[in-house]
Amino acid sequence: MEIKLILFSSERCSVCHALKIKVEELAKEFKTQFEEISIDENPEVAANRLILSAPVVLLEIDGKEVNRWAGVFSISEIESFLRRIL
Repeated sequence: MEIKLILFSSERCSVCHALKIKVEELAKEFKTQFEEISIDENPEVAANRLILSAPVVLLEIDGKEVNRWAGVFSISEIESFLRRIL
Protein backbone atom coordinates (compact mmCIF):
# COMPACT_ATOMS: atom_id res chain seq x y z
CA MET A 1 0.00 0.00 0.00
CA GLU A 2 1.46 3.36 -1.08
CA ILE A 3 0.41 6.25 1.16
CA LYS A 4 1.26 9.85 0.32
CA LEU A 5 0.59 13.23 1.90
CA ILE A 6 0.63 16.03 -0.68
CA LEU A 7 0.83 19.67 0.38
CA PHE A 8 -0.31 22.23 -2.19
CA SER A 9 1.31 25.50 -1.21
CA SER A 10 2.04 29.00 -2.47
CA GLU A 11 5.10 31.19 -2.06
CA ARG A 12 2.89 33.99 -0.68
CA CYS A 13 1.29 31.73 1.93
CA SER A 14 3.01 32.02 5.32
CA VAL A 15 0.74 29.34 6.78
CA CYS A 16 1.94 26.97 4.05
CA HIS A 17 5.56 27.35 5.13
CA ALA A 18 4.74 26.49 8.76
CA LEU A 19 2.42 23.68 7.71
CA LYS A 20 5.07 22.07 5.52
CA ILE A 21 7.24 21.28 8.54
CA LYS A 22 4.31 19.73 10.42
CA VAL A 23 3.11 17.64 7.46
CA GLU A 24 6.66 16.38 6.86
CA GLU A 25 6.83 15.33 10.53
CA LEU A 26 3.51 13.47 10.19
CA ALA A 27 4.75 11.72 7.06
CA LYS A 28 7.82 10.51 8.94
CA GLU A 29 5.79 9.41 11.97
CA PHE A 30 3.33 7.41 9.86
CA LYS A 31 5.99 6.26 7.38
CA THR A 32 4.22 7.81 4.41
CA GLN A 33 5.59 9.63 1.41
CA PHE A 34 5.51 13.44 1.34
CA GLU A 35 5.32 15.75 -1.63
CA GLU A 36 4.96 19.52 -1.85
CA ILE A 37 3.49 21.08 -4.98
CA SER A 38 3.57 24.82 -5.56
CA ILE A 39 0.34 26.09 -7.08
CA ASP A 40 2.34 29.08 -8.38
CA GLU A 41 4.80 26.92 -10.32
CA ASN A 42 2.36 24.12 -11.22
CA PRO A 43 -1.03 25.74 -11.85
CA GLU A 44 -2.09 22.97 -14.26
CA VAL A 45 -1.48 20.28 -11.62
CA ALA A 46 -3.47 22.29 -9.08
CA ALA A 47 -6.29 22.86 -11.58
CA ASN A 48 -6.45 19.14 -12.43
CA ARG A 49 -6.88 18.39 -8.71
CA LEU A 50 -9.44 21.21 -8.29
CA ILE A 51 -7.09 23.11 -5.95
CA LEU A 52 -8.11 26.78 -6.03
CA SER A 53 -6.09 28.16 -3.11
CA ALA A 54 -3.46 27.16 -0.59
CA PRO A 55 -2.92 25.44 1.73
CA VAL A 56 -4.47 22.11 0.80
CA VAL A 57 -3.29 18.72 2.01
CA LEU A 58 -4.32 15.60 0.12
CA LEU A 59 -4.05 12.06 1.39
CA GLU A 60 -3.60 9.47 -1.34
CA ILE A 61 -3.58 5.72 -0.97
CA ASP A 62 -2.40 3.77 -3.99
CA GLY A 63 -2.76 6.89 -6.14
CA LYS A 64 -6.37 7.60 -5.17
CA GLU A 65 -7.44 10.60 -3.12
CA VAL A 66 -8.86 9.44 0.20
CA ASN A 67 -9.26 12.80 1.94
CA ARG A 68 -8.36 16.47 1.67
CA TRP A 69 -8.00 19.31 4.12
CA ALA A 70 -8.30 22.88 2.83
CA GLY A 71 -8.47 26.37 4.24
CA VAL A 72 -8.61 26.42 8.03
CA PHE A 73 -7.70 23.07 9.55
CA SER A 74 -5.39 21.75 12.24
CA ILE A 75 -2.59 19.25 11.88
CA SER A 76 -4.32 17.19 14.58
CA GLU A 77 -7.25 16.59 12.19
CA ILE A 78 -4.88 14.96 9.71
CA GLU A 79 -3.16 13.00 12.48
CA SER A 80 -6.49 11.69 13.84
CA PHE A 81 -7.58 10.60 10.37
CA LEU A 82 -4.28 8.80 9.76
CA ARG A 83 -4.56 7.00 13.12
CA ARG A 84 -8.08 5.81 12.23
CA ILE A 85 -7.21 4.41 8.81
CA LEU A 86 -3.68 3.07 9.38
